Amino acid sequence: MGNVIHAEPTDLIAVIRLRRGVVGECKRVSHLVPLPADGPIPDRLLAVCGEVILPAQAEVLDGIAGMPCEACLARQARRACRALR
Repeated sequence: MGNVIHAEPTDLIAVIRLRRGVVGECKRVSHLVPLPADGPIPDRLLAVCGEVILPAQAEVLDGIAGMPCEACLARQARRACRALR
């Protein structure tokens, strides 16, 4: 399933962006999307930034490619800092 980042011992985070043609090129940013550890992929994916992504409109990336979603990166960094406390 492409690149999956282990954010927490029980959390999997995929790097996902909308497919070409779904949105304009400037909106095709790489989002961080938590995935369930087991079970099916949900009908709607919720990125760390709050963006709702439909799996049929998305592609899973091998890593952050192109422009990263700055909101996803900032919120994920805050989550990591809180986890260290």
